[in-house]
Amino acid sequence: MSESDFIVESFDALGTSCQIILYKSTDSKLAISTAHSYIRQMDKVASFYRSDSELTTLNVARSETVSVSEQLLELLELYDWAYCESKSKIDAAVGHQLVELVAPYNSILYEFAVQNAHGGEATFGDVKIDSKNNLITRPVGLLIDFGGLGKSFIADNLAIKIIEAGGGGVLVNLGGDIRVEGEVPQGGWLIKVTNDLSLSPDAPGQLISIVLGGVATSSRLTRRWIDRAGNDREHIVLGDKSPIKCDYTSVTVAASSATLANFYTLFALLSQDEAPAMLARFGLPALVRTADGIGIGLGGWPSNELSNKGQSSLVGAR
Repeated sequence: MSESDFIVESFDALGTSCQIILYKSTDSKLAISTAHSYIRQMDKVASFYRSDSELTTLNVARSETVSVSEQLLELLELYDWAYCESKSKIDAAVGHQLVELVAPYNSILYEFAVQNAHGGEATFGDVKIDSKNNLITRPVGLLIDFGGLGKSFIADNLAIKIIEAGGGGVLVNLGGDIRVEGEVPQGGWLIKVTNDLSLSPDAPGQLISIVLGGVATSSRLTRRWIDRAGNDREHIVLGDKSPIKCDYTSVTVAASSATLANFYTLFALLSQDEAPAMLARFGLPALVRTADGIGIGLGGWPSNELSNKGQSSLVGAR
């Protein structure tokens, strides 16, 4: 294995950054072109920040029932599963709590939210999905944001599409959600797990190795802001608007996909008391950090540090 076996492509995507590392790709140009094309498509479908996205069209629709594309339907079905599986803790219908973040970018959504503040009382449990006919029925004014779980789902699909286009192996890092697919470099894919918000290559952290699946981190330290009422706000929220009761500041999980890894990081932050037993039940390695910076490994999370050789990628919430 040599450096020439790898090709690294980095670009902005979905309001965050995307890093793609190709390993022994048989058609790197097609693989990279496929990646850019898919990201552009999903940004137009699922962005909470874009006024011209399909998600914004759904959010501001004046009729209760709306026809949606297959791509948007898949994301809605994912959140329907997550809402039920998390016992309503993971709720995509939290757009009213986050809309101040998008005001500078999506005035259409912001103005609609102000005029339809009652929509903030609805939850994803009020959404009805007709998968056969690609129809969504929800209360007018309910605002959906796919957040990190949607991003991890896109990372999973992106990795698969890249392998279909270019063969070999790939690591996709979409805003801190990582998925690997295909051929594996000797020693596995090296990933640095860090709580350093700078996410620089020399940031302190633990280097781990994976050969399949995904790794994701969710953090309560990022994307915080002071709202117009002077309240300290965070982007990870409960649908019922109650405060999060959790000593964890961040959670990293390794699972069979980036989507599942992200789901369990969110569940751990929103339901700390249930998290250790749940992670143990599914045999998922996890690293949780508390406000004092202490890291606690759960479910067989490695305690040793690997040597920093070969291609590596940073994982940390962004």
